[in-house]
Amino acid sequence: MLTNLPSQFRPDRIQNLASHGLTFPLVTNSGPKGPAIAAIAADHTAPVVFIDDHTGYLKSASEHMPSANLVHFMQDERFGRHVEHEPYIHHRTDNWRDAHRHIEAVFTGVEAAY
Repeated sequence: MLTNLPSQFRPDRIQNLASHGLTFPLVTNSGPKGPAIAAIAADHTAPVVFIDDHTGYLKSASEHMPSANLVHFMQDERFGRHVEHEPYIHHRTDNWRDAHRHIEAVFTGVEAAY
């Protein structure tokens, strides 16, 4: 998991995520996320899916790791409806069920039926 957060707050973020059942390795970052995504994925051959609510970070990912599948996740459509649909984004959603369906299809090559 990649988050833009000053590194001194990393332990607090890990604890908060764990309290929600999210116990994944956590990388802290500042600024554009593309270089960090490329570095994290450099030694992996599996597909990479990057989810963010900020189109600037998604754009950075598209520039530094063109093979990544980019998901624009805007939970609150009151904000999302004001953000343009960018051509470099593979999927846009406002809910985790739809995000899960898309991610599953990326990894399996089969569209999930719900």
